[in-house]
Amino acid sequence: MESAKPSVFVQSNPEGIDIVKKSNGLYAFLMESTTIEYVIERECDTTQIGGLLDSKGYGIALPPGNLLHFIIFVTLDAVSTIKGLLIEITNNCR
Repeated sequence: MESAKPSVFVQSNPEGIDIVKKSNGLYAFLMESTTIEYVIERECDTTQIGGLLDSKGYGIALPPGNLLHFIIFVTLDAVSTIKGLLIEITNNCR
């Protein structure tokens, strides 16, 4: 791939996105999932094809009865609701 002319490597995400838009379907660009979500929410002519290549999860351990458990639960529930609204807005963009 390093010997391909022109090079298939880019210096930045915006450069990769620009090449995809100008390539008439001849170029695909792999990006980190959070970054692509950010881009497709703002640029209606950009989309993600397929799902994630991998997934990561995180856990939070708290002692029983800790007040933070309730605070974190309520916060994550609110974030989930907001994410649903953002997905709905993004779908309306297409």
